[in-house]
Amino acid sequence: MDISRESTCRLKLGLFKPRCTRNLTVNLGFSQFRIRSHENLARFEFIPSEMDKAWESKEKLTEICKISGFNYVTIDLIGYRSGSMNEVLSDSLKLSVINSAQK
Repeated sequence: MDISRESTCRLKLGLFKPRCTRNLTVNLGFSQFRIRSHENLARFEFIPSEMDKAWESKEKLTEICKISGFNYVTIDLIGYRSGSMNEVLSDSLKLSVINSAQK
């Protein structure tokens, strides 16, 4: 990976860190994944069938995240799943969201 060339993704195009990281990660051949940004930490969620590939690519993924401006990188061991951010919501908040959507 040409670090100086790839750095332009972040510096010249002004893309957000997760978007830049995603664009560079797609080039590694992953089909479905998500990157969550937690300030200086990038958290990858890969589909189960690509978890082994993600682990094998950990050095490249780390390099991509550093290029994109993250200091820390993690791979979510549970993997990609729809609605994962809702898991941390309390039951009462989930019910409130459902009720407001039905109005």
